[in-house]
Amino acid sequence: MLGLTRNRFLVTFLLLCWLPYFGSAAFAAKKVVIGVLVDGAIPHQHALLKSLRHELSTLLGSKYDINVPEGKVLSASWTLDGAKNNYLKLKNDDDVEIIIAIGVLSTSVVLKVQPYPKPVIALGVIDPIAQNVTPTQKGTSGINNLAYVLFDNPLNNDLVEFHQLFPFKKVGIILDGQLHRSIFLGNPFEPILSIQKELNTLGIEHVWLPIENSVNDPLDKLEEVDAVYLGYLGRFEGQEKKTLITEINKRKLPSFSPAADSIDAGVLASASPKKPMNKIIRRLVLNVESILDGNNPSTLPVHLRFDKKLTLNMQTAREIEFSPTFSTLSRALLVNDLSPGGAPLLSLENAIHGAVSNNIDLKIQASKVEVAELDVKRIKTNYLPSISVSHTGTQIDEARATSSFGQQAEKTSSASLKFEQLLFSESQFAGVEIKKSLLKVEQDRYRQLQLDIILKTATAYFDVLRARTATIIQKENVNLFRQYLDLAKQREIAGYSGLSDVYHWESQLANARTQYLSAVNNFKLTKIQLNEILNRPLNEAFDLEDVAKQKDGFKRYLTGAHKNYIDTPAALEEFTAFSVTQALLNAPEIAQLDASIQGQERQLKSLRKKRYIPNVAFVAEKKRVFSRDGAGSDIEGVDPEDDSWSASINLSLPLFEGGEINLEARQAKVLILQLKHQRLQTQQAIELRVRAALLGLTTQAVNLKSSQRAAHYSDKSLSLVQGAYKTGKASVVELSDAQNIAISANQKALNSVYEFLTELMKTERAVGHFSFLDEEGVKSSGVNRFNQSRQNLNSSGVN
Repeated sequence: MLGLTRNRFLVTFLLLCWLPYFGSAAFAAKKVVIGVLVDGAIPHQHALLKSLRHELSTLLGSKYDINVPEGKVLSASWTLDGAKNNYLKLKNDDDVEIIIAIGVLSTSVVLKVQPYPKPVIALGVIDPIAQNVTPTQKGTSGINNLAYVLFDNPLNNDLVEFHQLFPFKKVGIILDGQLHRSIFLGNPFEPILSIQKELNTLGIEHVWLPIENSVNDPLDKLEEVDAVYLGYLGRFEGQEKKTLITEINKRKLPSFSPAADSIDAGVLASASPKKPMNKIIRRLVLNVESILDGNNPSTLPVHLRFDKKLTLNMQTAREIEFSPTFSTLSRALLVNDLSPGGAPLLSLENAIHGAVSNNIDLKIQASKVEVAELDVKRIKTNYLPSISVSHTGTQIDEARATSSFGQQAEKTSSASLKFEQLLFSESQFAGVEIKKSLLKVEQDRYRQLQLDIILKTATAYFDVLRARTATIIQKENVNLFRQYLDLAKQREIAGYSGLSDVYHWESQLANARTQYLSAVNNFKLTKIQLNEILNRPLNEAFDLEDVAKQKDGFKRYLTGAHKNYIDTPAALEEFTAFSVTQALLNAPEIAQLDASIQGQERQLKSLRKKRYIPNVAFVAEKKRVFSRDGAGSDIEGVDPEDDSWSASINLSLPLFEGGEINLEARQAKVLILQLKHQRLQTQQAIELRVRAALLGLTTQAVNLKSSQRAAHYSDKSLSLVQGAYKTGKASVVELSDAQNIAISANQKALNSVYEFLTELMKTERAVGHFSFLDEEGVKSSGVNRFNQSRQNLNSSGVN
């Protein structure tokens, strides 16, 4: 028994000693070397390879020791011969077990060198019919040792989409010359190419415009076409591609590209989404895993589907003067639709200065001020002397001339010079002062209108920002509903839900597109309204500074008093009392009434003095007779005087005018009383306006924080519901409700910024002064006045 126990112990000891050696041999990961073919140096090549190596290590590292050596990554330098030589090199390399071809050129070469002695994965098939690799009915390559990735956006589908967008007659297809020679030129399958079939069905022509040496190669032939399809450009991808797109746009030609990133370079449209690189890399890695697990690449799926959607670059559309239909706008993803590139940036301050300088209402009121100024100058001219000259020719009957004894000839010619000077006139003195009062009224009306225009401009400015925010949110809403629709389709396939969810999101998406189009039109309308205030062409383009997205944007509009004295009821009441006092001092409405009262009081004073103070005027006249003819002109012994003069002082005093003076005096008294009542009423209205504005500002200050908090939590709630919906744990109704709540909360959060600033502008208008337009020193003096007012109030309270 003891010996048996010793034997068991010995065996166990030996097993424990040898286990590490057996384990390392039994569980050692299989070493795999992968070779990669690329067309040439591309900007994102390093990131792509880094991501590929990372995914291979993460997903397959526990089973295989996979290596993608730098020496096995071969570049074709954008040539077909280079791509062919690189493939042959990797094919004959015994260390390489799997070849991955990345790029259209490398793929086109690999597809022509069948059969394949080792597994090949191709990422660059653009037309499977033209490249003679039509997928099988099962969606596989069906070719021994060949797997490839097909993005389901072949050339013929793109051209059909392009033609629906813009019904061209002849399209030019620009692509890399080597690609053209490799796939399309002289291809025996061309008569049955799907592209040819589609173009024949549509009744349009096409012409190949290959690029051999420079992107300038196809430019001369662009006059022959009315649309351009921009295909794969190989070595000309990058800055050269942007240069080519610029030339196409200069010729006002609509352009279409299979690459969504071409939209950023200026292409008009694309039907391909921006393909997430991680999804593509994941497919490559899964293919590698299937191959290493013993599956033939010919049995692997080739289709990699993305959410296909039309994308339009609205800045390019404006440049080439292309206007899409409303139905197209409602279903497409729009880029640069809200902020037209190249449009001048309009700040709130610049908008206000522009309105004050150019607004038509202000110009009209400025003219009224000028007329009132001229009225004052005109009435003052009554104090200046008046000098007049006259010439008179007189003829009387002969009998009367004969009997006048030489005092009045039959024909007389004479001239006179008259001088008049008003020495004193109470009515004239009063008239000048009354006209000055009327001038003050017009000046204060201008100041009142100016304040109203500034508020109107600021409100319109924030309305534009609010409308743009609503448009952005509706745009995001459309994109989310697209995702939900795709998710609903996937859930229906997986059995999580039925077609009712799909129909629900189809309906929601249709409504969201309508709401988005409505938001876009409202955004355009608010911009038109702002242009109208600024007295600019109504369709003039501009972009705005979004103060909601600027760091510390509020500091430009808030004074220290606003920031520090509206957060507690007691402080708010102090600030309100101070603001009411300042508003009454600044109010142009009260200044107008004061000037009108002053004018009426001066009128009443003048009427009272009119009874006993005469008008005094000095008049002097010099007269000369130049000639006498006819009867009575030459009588012996009579020598009439030819020169005469006179000087007089005239005093006039009204004794009775039918009671008009009394009635005018009574009328002036009634008007004065009426104006005083209006002043009291206006004073109360201003105080009410200030208090209401400050209460509204306080409310919006609280809403600013609470709405942002509500948006934050609604987003978190929506994220949880989205995750639950994907796994079948939430219904479509729950997701729809969460989505609607999140949309409303986010819109309120963004709008709360503009509503707060709008209330701030209303507060400034109520006080009668826009402090944010002041220089920093003036702003500080306003805060100092408030602080001094608080100190005086506190000290008086203590005493």
